[in-house]
Amino acid sequence: MAGPQCCANPPNLNAGSGVGHVEKLGGLSTYVTGSTHSKLGVLLVSDVYGYEAPNLRCGLLSFLSSAANSCDKGFDDAKPVIQDLKSKTKVVVQLAKCEFIQAAVMCHPSFVTPNDINGMSSSISRAIFLWVEVPIAILGAEIDQFSPPSLVKQFEEILTAKSEDKGYEDAKPVIAALKSKGVSAIGAAGFCWGGRVAVKLASTDYIQAAVLLHPSRIMVDDINEVKIPVAILGAEIDHITPAEQVKHFGEILSSKSEIDSLVKIFPGVSHGWTVKYKVEDESAVKSAEEAHEDMLNWFTKHVK
Repeated sequence: MAGPQCCANPPNLNAGSGVGHVEKLGGLSTYVTGSTHSKLGVLLVSDVYGYEAPNLRCGLLSFLSSAANSCDKGFDDAKPVIQDLKSKTKVVVQLAKCEFIQAAVMCHPSFVTPNDINGMSSSISRAIFLWVEVPIAILGAEIDQFSPPSLVKQFEEILTAKSEDKGYEDAKPVIAALKSKGVSAIGAAGFCWGGRVAVKLASTDYIQAAVLLHPSRIMVDDINEVKIPVAILGAEIDHITPAEQVKHFGEILSSKSEIDSLVKIFPGVSHGWTVKYKVEDESAVKSAEEAHEDMLNWFTKHVK
């Protein structure tokens, strides 16, 4: 996650929505839908809200499928007194490493250092920026001598980097599991922070095509390393990855004559519009469905 727009318009999560099912792929709980006999697959790397978002399951995925540890003493002492953790932010960090709890929030923390955050286990690297296992949120104050905004920002950068790397590494066994089931060609679509995962996959031969939808934290170096067909669908109103930056990415991709690319800016929409729209908003639904159609057409063209 990179900013407030990533969490704007939160969906009402529903684990029972959609016609698919959750199964383990590559050791990860994965929402699967579509024909089990297909030799083609699309890996969706969701935004912060994950695969229980109804618009992702019932809207986008239905559209696609129809078309196709050890811890320190503080941790042990905290187990019987979870209610006392509000004043023990450093203990919360240790608990987050070991997955004894289901989520963690540190409000204006004190005595927490970057080394504490950086030392978190790989499973906690998802932080507030992801939706699985043990999320952690760090809420800081503008005026704080113990954890000034610059330090909280450092925590965010550490967690974001870890989440992106972990997302990319987690995708590899999922792709391998799909291939073991006979899937011969795979596309990857990334939403928000998932766009960074998808673009990293696009620099490998793990997948055949990628689509980045209102991506966050994409760098020029990421685009320079792309070696497969990539489409970038951006929003006109996006404080995370502004339209001008998306256009610049398009210029870089256009210079790669050997790689097919598509860059499109959707007018009048904001970051997250493809999955966080209101179903009663006809204009928002139309814009989202247009992006879904573009994504499907891209995969139809390149994932064969």
